[in-house]
Amino acid sequence: RQRPADRAELVNGVGDERYKIIEPQLEYYTTELRKRGVTRQLLWEEYRKDHPDGYRYTQFCEYIRRYLQRSQAVMHFNHKPGEQMQVDFAGDKLHVNLQNKVD
Repeated sequence: RQRPADRAELVNGVGDERYKIIEPQLEYYTTELRKRGVTRQLLWEEYRKDHPDGYRYTQFCEYIRRYLQRSQAVMHFNHKPGEQMQVDFAGDKLHVNLQNKVD
């Protein structure tokens, strides 16, 4: 197996045949991670089944992390404290019961 010429290539995966295999799949992996019950471990096991000489779990997760970092947008909200309530909820959908509301 050939090794990349310099440290930057090694860190970025450039020149590594394994990276050429995983790079086109990163979008698929990140899309799958949004689905309920899908974990990095599950995706890695699927990847290793198809590519037994591929990356180990830690490096697999690192490339997913880097891909997410590059592709996720960030929005900053400027507001006065206590003026608004913002909720970032992950998980099952909330159920609201309005039968016992106070008038």
